[in-house]
Amino acid sequence: MNKNMEELEAIDKEYKTYLLEKQKLEKCRKAVTQYDRKIQIANNNITIYQMEKNNAILKGDKAAEKAAQNKIDGEKKNIEILKNSLLKIQSIIVNNQNKIDSQIQKVSNNPEVKKAVDAAISKKVVRKNQRLLQENAQLNMIKKLIETHSGVKKQIVGMKNAEVNIKKLNDDKSKLDPAKDAAQIAQIDKDIKDAQIKYDKNKKIIMDIANKDNLQLEEKYLDEFIEGNFKINKGTGEYNIEASLNNKIKGNQKSIDNNDKILSNINGRDIKTKLQDDNQTMEVEVNERSQNLPAVAKPKWWQFAKRFKNWRENRKNPKIPDVYNKTGYEKDITANVNNDFKNSLKYDIVKDYTKQREEELYKNIKKPAKEQDDGERK
Repeated sequence: MNKNMEELEAIDKEYKTYLLEKQKLEKCRKAVTQYDRKIQIANNNITIYQMEKNNAILKGDKAAEKAAQNKIDGEKKNIEILKNSLLKIQSIIVNNQNKIDSQIQKVSNNPEVKKAVDAAISKKVVRKNQRLLQENAQLNMIKKLIETHSGVKKQIVGMKNAEVNIKKLNDDKSKLDPAKDAAQIAQIDKDIKDAQIKYDKNKKIIMDIANKDNLQLEEKYLDEFIEGNFKINKGTGEYNIEASLNNKIKGNQKSIDNNDKILSNINGRDIKTKLQDDNQTMEVEVNERSQNLPAVAKPKWWQFAKRFKNWRENRKNPKIPDVYNKTGYEKDITANVNNDFKNSLKYDIVKDYTKQREEELYKNIKKPAKEQDDGERK
């Protein structure tokens, strides 16, 4: 083990002792809540005893007044003892947290560890964006099916109704006692089976249409869309399929945009990832192909036919731009990491710092918009 890893391992070892201490202090945290509650009760008692004292004064009852005052003094003394105990416990908890924060600060101040952490976060964000881009490509295929085949919307509604019915039936079944409600459970099982048949029948119709249109729609994305939240028209109470699709696509794109900001903040490179439109996809591919091919006198008829076929396929199946690899992005973020620190994420302290760093990055991307809104109000 090299010197860098030895130092990091020593910090991690000390960090783990503080975490263990933090776990042991869990009883102390519960005690803080209990002490707060006792102090509140004591203050309430003082209010009650003060009222008793005031009534005694009005009646001229010196004995009752003195008894009430003794109760007040007793509660005040009790509060003082409770507060002193509370301060001691809070001091122990704060001291432990300061030790933990100090260890993480040591790690965050190491530029090589920060590079390794940022590389790990970047890779994670890239994978998120690739999944979201793939999902949006699939949702756009569903959208295209609805636009080109009027009956598809009916099948989607049929799938959604069946999915809602299955959930309700399963919920009803979970509330029954197998020993007492066997007949009712058997009926529900039959109803669930019937609803599933309707769901699968409608899905098969949609998938068959997609296959005929040469759309590479995957069943899992159709299922995930159906399981999601659907917008309902207030007037008719019907599902608004188009709005539901658009909301999901926009939500995914918003997440992609936020992730791109994270990548830009980490690596100082402006990243904007969106699905290319059909015409742009064709132009990019044709330009790339023309740059790589030697000049020819005149394309053959079959070359035109092949290009037209490829263009038509691209219109049906939007391509996901591999923006990260095309720009050498993935290679860059990995290349910047010192070899000595590539395995640093195995340490608990680095894992926790990675979580903290990721939370801070997502929190910071929302700050500019908020600060701008605050500035406009002034």
